[in-house]
This record gives sequence, structure tokens and C-alpha cells, in this order.
Amino acid sequence: SSLPALPVITAGERPHRLPLSYTQERLWFIDQLQGSREYHIPGVFRLQGTVNVDALGYGLQQVINRHEVLRSVLKSEHDQRWQEVL
Repeated sequence: SSLPALPVITAGERPHRLPLSYTQERLWFIDQLQGSREYHIPGVFRLQGTVNVDALGYGLQQVINRHEVLRSVLKSEHDQRWQEVL
């Protein structure tokens, strides 16, 4: 059986410098104040059996392509902060 296709995501118009959300602003402040190691959640998966590395890589890349937050970085200049989607 085939999986249903995901809906197409189209980019909308946005400002040149995309402002941070309230939560992003708060996390940026905490990181500047004391670092943000406590907010990182590492994870390890142990896979058993034969792994199709190409399929795994493709699946992970699709998740990254679909979710901007996974490719966003926070930038700052003077007293302004914004997010940049890579």
C-alpha cells in the first residue's frame, strides 16, 4: 500500500527580517545570560537489522525540508534580533 501524499507547502510573503516569536526571544535572552545547555535534548536510537541508509537519509531530509524551525538560526545586530531560515 502506498502512503498518502503530504500536502504541498507554499511559502507566503514575509518581512526581510523575520521577527522572533515571544518564546524564541525568551530563549535567546536565556542563552545570552547563562547558556542554553539545559534546553538541548539529546537522543540516541539503536537500530537493529539491516538499515537502508539511503531511505533513512531521505526520510530525515524530508522532515528537515518540511519544518523551517529545523533549519532556522537566530541572528542579532545592535539591538535587533531575527530568525533566518536556511
